[in-house]
Amino acid sequence: VVDRLNQLGHAHKTTAVNVGAGAQRSSLFLNKRAELFWWFREALEKGEVALPNDPALISELASFRYQYNAAGKIQLERKDETKRRVGHSPDRADACVLGCPVKRGRQRPVRTSRSYIAV
Repeated sequence: VVDRLNQLGHAHKTTAVNVGAGAQRSSLFLNKRAELFWWFREALEKGEVALPNDPALISELASFRYQYNAAGKIQLERKDETKRRVGHSPDRADACVLGCPVKRGRQRPVRTSRSYIAV
């Protein structure tokens, strides 16, 4: 998608994201995917982003599970595990999270209580 947008002259508006890359806050998150989904969940809680009235999207966002790895870092279950468990690929959720603009600059604190449900 990013390559095509660049071809159409929208390079200044796009940023490629490798969700398997290291997280910016690598002491808290296993990878960029976990960090982005965690940020998105917190942004929803704070009212910084809103969701469309799309039951399929909301269901997909609510289906993600997370855990802490042996090093204490937050990791999302693998996409293929989510896909197997819910019966389809969570493509709407991926598009929503990856398409949401992330504010650059000062890092906000991250709540990591195990009582939260990760999106």
